Amino acid sequence: MQTELRVYLTLERLQRQFAAYLSSPIGGRGYVPLEGMSSLIIEIAPGLAIERVTDTALKAAPALEPGLLVVERQFGVLEVHGDAPDELADAGRAILGSLGLKPEDQLKPEILVMDVVDDITDRHAVIINRNKQASMVLPGESLLALELVPALFALGVLITAKLLYPRPRDLEVNTPKIETQGLRRVFWLYLAAVGLVAVGYADYPLIAYHFKKVSIASDTWIPIFYAVAMGMDALAALIFGRLFDKIGISVLVFVSLLSSLFAPLVFLGGHFPALAGTALWGVGVGAQESIMRAAVAGMVPADRRGTAYGVFNTGYGLLWFAGSVLMGVLYDISVPYLVAFSVLMQLASIPLFLLVRKEFIL
Repeated sequence: MQTELRVYLTLERLQRQFAAYLSSPIGGRGYVPLEGMSSLIIEIAPGLAIERVTDTALKAAPALEPGLLVVERQFGVLEVHGDAPDELADAGRAILGSLGLKPEDQLKPEILVMDVVDDITDRHAVIINRNKQASMVLPGESLLALELVPALFALGVLITAKLLYPRPRDLEVNTPKIETQGLRRVFWLYLAAVGLVAVGYADYPLIAYHFKKVSIASDTWIPIFYAVAMGMDALAALIFGRLFDKIGISVLVFVSLLSSLFAPLVFLGGHFPALAGTALWGVGVGAQESIMRAAVAGMVPADRRGTAYGVFNTGYGLLWFAGSVLMGVLYDISVPYLVAFSVLMQLASIPLFLLVRKEFIL
């Protein structure tokens, strides 16, 4: 079967945001590209032929690093990068020579959809941010939707757009009034409340370790438990997102009450209580990944949202890490102590959420 060259794309001097996107933790990622490196992206059909392409590229230019390898039933994708464009050119020539093809043989890009969605809603922003690995989109911003065939050509369009318009905010017709004050008190109260939730939330590796240690679940059932949690995660994000739009931050009080039950069920129960606790754990994760972050946008001025989200995510991540370490220590001392700590932290967040609701009605 003749190999089809669908995409042969060379990108020189990667921009910072694009290099970060190529490094995002999703399936198929490999070595991390850095700003200023050059990249070669190839898509061919059939999919498994990409393995031979990878072998050819890395043997022709051993200094290159593969950043992406995706094998699907119909198409295969390879990304390699390095500091020297000459090495990428050597790898490209070796690949094309082995396939008996030229760069001109790649498919011509075809635009299927190009649309601009103005002033996107809160709910739209939540579902977009949940299903992508790049910069967050905020309510009220505009969105360019572009679908190309082959899809990888969209990467070239993205880089061109970034070079031409490095500050998309400058394209807004109505520039919001700039406010110079710092982050409001309600934001710090909210961060403290969410931080208590993060501190008291166990990582699934600790939960899985407990299941294995006390024989609550076999090696076969542990990933099934996790699949159940991820299903509840997705369902909870949709349900609580809708409730958040209707009743605001009050929904987080209910989420904290509900998720506080996971630790007793997971660490003190048997097989089926542990399964129920894992499902509640997934409910809490769904809320944390969606509405807990979405609420920040309404608490700060538009020109401070980048700073606010940076502070929020840093604080949340550090407190989650600290809580994970502490719960690991508590697990070695006493499982009931771990459970009591987790429940107490979840419940302690509720008064703060109520205070946030009082000071700021979303």
